[in-house]
Amino acid sequence: MPAEAKKKTLEGAAAFGSYYFALIEYTSITNETRPIKKYSEPECGICQEEIIGPSDRNKKNGAWNAGGTYHPTMTAAKKSGGGGALVSFKYDQDKRYVYDSSGEVATIYGKTKSPIYGTIALNWANGWMVQSINIVES
Repeated sequence: MPAEAKKKTLEGAAAFGSYYFALIEYTSITNETRPIKKYSEPECGICQEEIIGPSDRNKKNGAWNAGGTYHPTMTAAKKSGGGGALVSFKYDQDKRYVYDSSGEVATIYGKTKSPIYGTIALNWANGWMVQSINIVES
């Protein structure tokens, strides 16, 4: 984790947001969820249902992902209640392939056609923790 992302500042929160996207990509490619679990609150629905859960299932079933590189930009960070922060982001994602245990392509997700916008709500608990991720529907 970059040193800036360890700071309890708005700049630190934004740096942590970028780091968290790197963890999402790492988790997707490796199916290794321990690193991202360390920084994700259990109540974070998107964290659990769309990142950690699918990677754990892929690992159990012998499936994997390839491609799907994220290109995130943290666009703003502001203070939120209890010493937390709300980080706004946008990202594009490259084409991603999901392979089943036999090595066959099971699913192809196309490259995003336009940026995806959202926010990451962070809590501070001896370091930043993701409380929730919200995607803004366009």
